[in-house]
Amino acid sequence: MSGGSMSYIYEEVEKASTLTYDPEIKELLHDLSILLHDEEWYRSADYSKQDYRKSLFNFKEKWFKKSREDRLMAYIDSQILILKDDIKRSLFVDEN
Repeated sequence: MSGGSMSYIYEEVEKASTLTYDPEIKELLHDLSILLHDEEWYRSADYSKQDYRKSLFNFKEKWFKKSREDRLMAYIDSQILILKDDIKRSLFVDEN
């Protein structure tokens, strides 16, 4: 059986992540949906305990060990790189 032990709640959390406008909340909900998916599939015997524990560790490492300021600065830096690439593409358009 694939999932189902938690009524596929991760799907609703992922849907919520696509509806919010706040980038920080969007990322938190997305990451939480991944964790909930992995826990549900572990409980349904589709994932190993090791797979679930790795997912749990990654979630806690990201959301509980780093400061909010560090997470926000990483987000800002990634958005700057995206903007920089967009500007480069618009300036160096192939004229052929």
